[in-house]
Amino acid sequence: MMIEALEKKIALYVQDVARIEPQTMQGITLELAGRPVTGPDTVGEVLRGLVKTAKEEVRTGTRMIERVLGRFGGFDLGILAARGEEVPNLCLSGHCLLLVAV
Repeated sequence: MMIEALEKKIALYVQDVARIEPQTMQGITLELAGRPVTGPDTVGEVLRGLVKTAKEEVRTGTRMIERVLGRFGGFDLGILAARGEEVPNLCLSGHCLLLVAV
């Protein structure tokens, strides 16, 4: 059973690799709420703002945050934030979920 589960997981990873849209630092683009955000400085500022907003929202709210913000590199870009002092995590999801350190 464990081998079957790993084979299924590998197949999902292969599908995710096929959907990658390559990015470069100078040509970095992401989509938020249907609008493109381009350039390393602009993308960095926007993502920092989203993380700060999520951290404040989780600090003052009663629930964790888990939402899709847009798209990046062929994947859904989301944010995950739990209660406490932890910094919210950005994540990329396709068939599998990848947490991105902030």
